[in-house]
Amino acid sequence: MLELITGELVGNALKYGNSRLIAVVLSRTTRTACIGVTDEGQGCASAPARPGPAEEGGHGLLIVEALADRWGQWKLSGGFTVWAEMAIER
Repeated sequence: MLELITGELVGNALKYGNSRLIAVVLSRTTRTACIGVTDEGQGCASAPARPGPAEEGGHGLLIVEALADRWGQWKLSGGFTVWAEMAIER
């Protein structure tokens, strides 16, 4: 599931971030894994209304919201980070 979340966050950064560079950071504790994707954009990430069945886009953050235990965003002076956290099963 972490791979799917990472793919969605990176895809959104590439599509909407208007950046030359993006950074992907993975951190882990004994109980959680957190993925953060930072781009140079100034945007705002929010889970959109559910797209219709014929729409190809608009599912990324809905997938992240469904799979992650928590997710959010940080606006930085030089960019924008969207992160997601999942509990690690033992």
